Amino acid sequence: MKKIGLLLVAILFLGSGCIYANNKPISTKKLTTQISKILMNNPIPDDIKGSVAELRLAIDSFGEIQILSVNTTDKKLESYLKENIEDNMVNLGTFKPGKVYRIPVLISADKE
Repeated sequence: MKKIGLLLVAILFLGSGCIYANNKPISTKKLTTQISKILMNNPIPDDIKGSVAELRLAIDSFGEIQILSVNTTDKKLESYLKENIEDNMVNLGTFKPGKVYRIPVLISADKE
């Protein structure tokens, strides 16, 4: 009987540890806003409008964006994003240098 009680206590202890170990996802809204401002300052080629990509990037200790990968099938979009975003400065705020962030990117078409 003591073994069953000890086993239940161990399960409860380990289970509660797993619950508190979950990390909340970090909001990347501020970083996304800063990246969109960077892209708005550059002309967007017509052939990449309407394209979608996912950026994996990190921010170094100086606040510069370092693109790790661009997940897209459009090579022109990939080169455009790398040329215009890489090494730009962002406000660090709550972002941790060296942490990898995933940012979805949609190059919207002009509304006429």
